Amino acid sequence: MRESNKKKLSNKLATVHGVLVEVRGTGVLIVGEAGIGKSECALELLSRGHKLVADDAVVIQLTPSGTKGAAPKLTQGFLYVRGLGAFRVADVFGEGSLAPSCDVQLVVELSRSSDAEIGSHLGPNFNTETILETKFAKLTIPVRSGRNLAVVLETAVKIYELWRTGNDASGELATDLSLLLAQK
Repeated sequence: MRESNKKKLSNKLATVHGVLVEVRGTGVLIVGEAGIGKSECALELLSRGHKLVADDAVVIQLTPSGTKGAAPKLTQGFLYVRGLGAFRVADVFGEGSLAPSCDVQLVVELSRSSDAEIGSHLGPNFNTETILETKFAKLTIPVRSGRNLAVVLETAVKIYELWRTGNDASGELATDLSLLLAQK
């Protein structure tokens, strides 16, 4: 890539309200309204061995190698959870629980809206989210009391990884069910 193009890319920045975590090597940007549980989900993911990149504000930069996310210097390494306050993640979970940056690959929106359930009931309904003129796969997950969002998010990442490689089990099931129902 020409040097002038590299410089143009490195100047493209956006700050997004959300949490960026690295789950199984996949950069997941968790977004949603204030107080919906983004940081609590990150806390549970940390307890399950995943890594925090940024909490509350995520600085996203378009680079020649992709779209990187990181924390602003002020909040780097901190997580704020209502009732616990702000704490240094490394003090609680160890240095290995942090990643300075990661490629943003998947956007997960946490939603209280029943609209989050509209679409296919057989599998994830991947949409797209555009940040810095880059399209990302986006999944909307409904939030309900008692639901373990970290486990749901971990599973969403596994399904996303399969979907990205062309393995769409829910699509296959929908096709097979349609064929079965057409036979009647």
